[in-house]
Amino acid sequence: MKYSIAILLLTINLSLNAQVGIGTTTPNATLDVVGDPSTTSSMDGIIPPRLTGNQLNSKTYTTTQEGAIIYATSPLSDSDNGQCANVTTTGLYSFNGTLWQSFATTSDNNSTAGDIKSGIQTADHNGWIMLDGRAKTTLSTTQQNQATSLGFGTNLPNATNAYLSQNGETLGSISGSNNISIARNQLPLFTLSGSTSTTGDYPHIEVKGSYETASFDEVPLVNDWAVIKSIGTIGGHNHTITTDNLNNTGTQQTLNITPITLSVNMFVYLGN
Repeated sequence: MKYSIAILLLTINLSLNAQVGIGTTTPNATLDVVGDPSTTSSMDGIIPPRLTGNQLNSKTYTTTQEGAIIYATSPLSDSDNGQCANVTTTGLYSFNGTLWQSFATTSDNNSTAGDIKSGIQTADHNGWIMLDGRAKTTLSTTQQNQATSLGFGTNLPNATNAYLSQNGETLGSISGSNNISIARNQLPLFTLSGSTSTTGDYPHIEVKGSYETASFDEVPLVNDWAVIKSIGTIGGHNHTITTDNLNNTGTQQTLNITPITLSVNMFVYLGN
């Protein structure tokens, strides 16, 4: 009975004043709700319609519902109907005539799934997930769904020592290397040269340019870089010059081309 009276009085007040007051007889706006802060058992607040992202997705709103407010109790997991693309977390949403937009007030919560940022934070925070190559199954259900929709496979990308580049590769993929090997035709232009005498008829070797008479079986000293051996012993003769591997190790090492950097962590926004 008291509810019927309250509705009746509200209707009369609305028709006479065009303003509605709840908890007050002197409303200061079209709808003025005054709480009861002194009563601890009275829960103040306004609760809009509550429904899941999928339930909201099953409805089609028009411009006549522009400004509508709902509370999504879970993010959308179905295929978007064209209006719920931004319903990626729980929270308040308003309809702008085309899309449902989050009521979030912080810069983090205004982000859209797939946004990338760098930071000196050392862990996930406010829906931002560190790109450290971890298994996707370690994330929340909402985050897993968002990661899948972005094309991530079993694991998140590992952005360690990686740089952002619009290079035409698959978005979110890691490619390239910070090391490079120099090919022979990329070495500086230089020539190793030398000459030998064609006179004399005795066996000898030349070590490091020091001309010495020696027997054919004399072993060059350790670390000698050039050995000249005779191939004739009587009269005029020539010599063969052999150099050690200029690299000295026999294995070519890669060059690190990483520039001076500011160390940060990379994050992708996947919601909560």
